[in-house]
Amino acid sequence: DGGSIGGSSFYGLGLVPNYTINIFQQIKNQESAGFSLAATLAAKNAVRLTVIGQVVGGYFTLVGQSYQLELQKQLVADTLNQWELAKGQYKAEYISLLTLQQYQQNYYDALAQVPIIQNNIVQSQNALRVLINKNPGEIKNLTNFATIKMDGIIPVNLPSTVLKNRPDVEQAEMQLRVANANIGVATANYFPIISLTGVLGTASGQLSGLFNPSSNFYQAQLGAGMPFLNLSLLGTINQAKGAYYTAYYNYILTLRNAFVQVDNGLSGHQKLTESFNIQQEKYMSSKLAYTLGDQRFKQGADSLVTALTYKINMDNAAIVLANIKLQQLKSIVMLYQALAGGYNVKNTQKPKKFGDRHDV
Repeated sequence: DGGSIGGSSFYGLGLVPNYTINIFQQIKNQESAGFSLAATLAAKNAVRLTVIGQVVGGYFTLVGQSYQLELQKQLVADTLNQWELAKGQYKAEYISLLTLQQYQQNYYDALAQVPIIQNNIVQSQNALRVLINKNPGEIKNLTNFATIKMDGIIPVNLPSTVLKNRPDVEQAEMQLRVANANIGVATANYFPIISLTGVLGTASGQLSGLFNPSSNFYQAQLGAGMPFLNLSLLGTINQAKGAYYTAYYNYILTLRNAFVQVDNGLSGHQKLTESFNIQQEKYMSSKLAYTLGDQRFKQGADSLVTALTYKINMDNAAIVLANIKLQQLKSIVMLYQALAGGYNVKNTQKPKKFGDRHDV
């Protein structure tokens, strides 16, 4: 036995390395595994980016709702004040009961919105605390919504190459590479799997007789379905090619979807900006009207009830303006998600330690 001396096997002693591998197949498998890992990490980063966007959007929503509650309470106070003053006018027979009822309805309309906004705030707080891994509860020390700037947030001359940072695009690309590498793996299976060397480091008998038609090895391998003559591998290769084309079209579809989302985001942001500017003009006009109406009241030209009408118009304009601003901020968050902007896709997280046997 060429593999033993005095009954002791060279293999048992670990003295003779015996390489029985398909080098090409190993390389292709390694490439495929690397791309598969990259695709998995990209999928995880997509989840992280989604959570980041939800946290930012949730915070903007909470800040906006808190500001809306302030404006709504001011509207409630103004409509109540106007109603109370109108009661005196009705008793003095300056206004009709129908007019008085209108003031009352305005008050109840405004008041009915307060518990709705309060409930929305509670839900937004709880959702945000869950996203940051906290128990449900109140979130304090919020940013002043009115001071949040929206100018210059969207970069100019942004190249389309930034879309390569999108985790879904990276994942689709890695899946495409996996599919391509799998074609190589299937093709590499044609390469025969044999022992390259014998126990003494010389060419093995399998290697020297590999392509010898008269060799017992050739006949044995052929009977067993020798890899490089196994026609069933053609089906494996065709299957791998089919998976590649599927991954290719998925990659193209992912790219198109990315550009569609960016286009929708930019369009939405632009239209909301136009709407915000229009509503801001209306708010400024209502503010000026209230200033002029208040002056007329102080001069005795109008009643306080009339002056409060201008104030209520301004309150309503401010509420609508705040709603549009909140939508605009959300559109910016969605656009940044579409661009994957400002996001470090590299994994910087470390496994959490629980202090038990699961840490091992």
